Amino acid sequence: MDPNEPATSPPVAASQPGAPGAPGAPGATDLPDHPRPSGPLGARLWAPWRMAYVGRGDEHRDACVFCDRLDGDDDVASLILLRLDHVFVIMNLYPYATGHLMIIPHHHGTAIEDAPPDALAAMASVLPMITRATRRALGCTGFNIGMNAGAVAGAGIADHLHLHVVPRWPGDANFMPVIGQVTVLPEALPATYAKLRLEIARESRPPAGAETSGAGPGANHPHGTGPTPRPGSDGPRHPTGDSEPTVAAERGGPGRPGEAIPLLVSPDGTHLWLDDAASPPHLPVAHAAPGEPIWRAAVRVASPVGRATVTGLAGPPATLARATPDAGPLSLALRLEHPPSDARGDRFVPLAEARSLVPAIEGWAGLGSDPGPTS
Repeated sequence: MDPNEPATSPPVAASQPGAPGAPGAPGATDLPDHPRPSGPLGARLWAPWRMAYVGRGDEHRDACVFCDRLDGDDDVASLILLRLDHVFVIMNLYPYATGHLMIIPHHHGTAIEDAPPDALAAMASVLPMITRATRRALGCTGFNIGMNAGAVAGAGIADHLHLHVVPRWPGDANFMPVIGQVTVLPEALPATYAKLRLEIARESRPPAGAETSGAGPGANHPHGTGPTPRPGSDGPRHPTGDSEPTVAAERGGPGRPGEAIPLLVSPDGTHLWLDDAASPPHLPVAHAAPGEPIWRAAVRVASPVGRATVTGLAGPPATLARATPDAGPLSLALRLEHPPSDARGDRFVPLAEARSLVPAIEGWAGLGSDPGPTS
């Protein structure tokens, strides 16, 4: 199902009022002659956070939803993972499976034969990089890849061509999508978006100082897979550049592919973890090993403090807003699941104090209880 597609119902929690099987809904089974089973089979599925997406399912738009997203100025809110010259990559708002994304040409049209050759070539050339980044980020072992050209072929948004990329895992399909018409997702969309965007940026960002002109995507990437920056850009933004203040400017990183700052907040979202083993206190940097996803490296760095969960992205709003290969480095927002025990020389400080100790994070979105892309 495509984003905001009204043709079919989006996934809903079984306990949501009005959902099939919910009390008072048509087909409800909790009648006197149909007692609710006991044990796990009788448990309700409760996911209120999905209401933000379910509520959009019956929206009717005159404009093309893909063109609206492309013309927007907030790629986190639009779930855009990457912008290139001829195509962009976006997550599906109502995914068939975790990490379901689409590669979409800028050209608005439904017929493959009418699409510009450059757009079709770009769709094909970016696909290996997207699958490699997705496989590393999510640990999937396969993909369903394809397109439905036209409404009669099953396209939910038939007026704008798009290529589906659906990650798959052994045993990921069960009775629920087929019988219960419910899609089960193991994590919230902002967390999946953060994991995917970090890995796609890792693949697409040219190394600092590399040439940025070439024959096409991957021409100058160390593995021959990353797209080149948009024409007119000044090439990759060096982490110590003066275009905007970053923690990298104070610490000499991150900014290189495979690095990110894990922004670990307390369970209540009011305190930020700083490393005070050095002077002055600073934020740690997670370095992902070859083949290791950045989010897992960030969780590993935070592990001495406790178990942490990815909640989304954080960083300067301007960097978050445009998912281009030459965008600045991103940070990963983590939330500690339980209050810290032994922090081993590290400490949690109130967000206001953290900003005074690390001035570069002033104004960042996604920090703890502050309004941001993960709120």
